[in-house]
Amino acid sequence: MHLLAALAALLLVGPASGLPREVKPGATCNVDERNPLYLSYYLQLNNWPQDPRGCGRGLLDNLRGQCGIITNWECEYTNDTTARPTFKTMNLASKENCVRDAVYLASPETSRVTPLTCHDAPPLNRAPGAASAKCTWRPSPRQEGRRDYTVQLKNWARDERGCGRGLLDNLRGQCGGEVKGWKCDVLPNEPQIEAVSFSNSLMEYEVRCVPDAIYLASWGQVDLRQCR
Repeated sequence: MHLLAALAALLLVGPASGLPREVKPGATCNVDERNPLYLSYYLQLNNWPQDPRGCGRGLLDNLRGQCGIITNWECEYTNDTTARPTFKTMNLASKENCVRDAVYLASPETSRVTPLTCHDAPPLNRAPGAASAKCTWRPSPRQEGRRDYTVQLKNWARDERGCGRGLLDNLRGQCGGEVKGWKCDVLPNEPQIEAVSFSNSLMEYEVRCVPDAIYLASWGQVDLRQCR
């Protein structure tokens, strides 16, 4: 009798409120449309299962199918269920909804992500304490045709992989893969500042590659336009 009474009480009360509930997959999208030739996308995939082939590979496959050429692909996990892909596509009116369609196709079949709206890339945040950067360069005295860069990153989120690693990844993507003499240190008297130095060969079409890398690494928050 006592056992039957206990079971009846559980049925009346229902599931315990502390049990985890199912969270559906979702996605956010920001796009930078300043360049007339290509579009830069910044996505966040929430509560998606990890792809055993690598971060965001299922999405990348569908982007190539829907949008054609995808360049500057980067993807990182911020936790077990959140991924942040960034990439560029050609600016073609015929492919206006290709990213939305690719996200829909790549999302889990049992819980499709739709509709996806891509908003303008986050505006620059100039509030006190916001992320900022300074960038200068000079012709390398060691090798003709190269530039030596010095960059200061202020109030940037620390990368658990090491000082400035997010910037380094984007420099390799934007500047042809060649970044030499990389050095990054936190200033001892100003711990909110990371001091970065490196060199790269400069091709004419890469004249904006360092400012673009800084822009991408800051998730659209820091736009220097150029290094001086």
